[in-house]
Amino acid sequence: MGENMKKIQSMIKNGEYYEAYNQLLEYNYEYTIENMMRYFPKLSSMEKYCFLMYANSRKENPFIHMCICELLMLEPFFHYVYPTVYWHVKHALQLDSQFNVIKTWVMSMFFEHPDSPFSKEELCQYAADVLKSSPNDELASKVFKALS
Repeated sequence: MGENMKKIQSMIKNGEYYEAYNQLLEYNYEYTIENMMRYFPKLSSMEKYCFLMYANSRKENPFIHMCICELLMLEPFFHYVYPTVYWHVKHALQLDSQFNVIKTWVMSMFFEHPDSPFSKEELCQYAADVLKSSPNDELASKVFKALS
């Protein structure tokens, strides 16, 4: 997939999102932050974000929203990304309210974070939700105990 991914990277860089998206669809590409960093190292954060937004517009799913959140926190390309992260988390959870991966991620990023866009009530609810399916989750237990 190496050479093909370089071609797809070039398509994205040139704004050929339709072609790049369709190629990735053929490869059953998983939209994760690890894959974005591995396969598209020469794209800027803004280029990655724009392409991910395009991919989400084609077939919205919580994993793309999650990838966008991680990208914004890892490589922010504008000041104060938290409201945008919040928006993407909320949309991911509208698509799948049981998407505990993103709830755990939110707790790991924003529990005890002074600028958290998530309220204590939201974090506590995410912890409770995670504990329902994973009763031994250490982070969720810590958050729930601290905030309930």
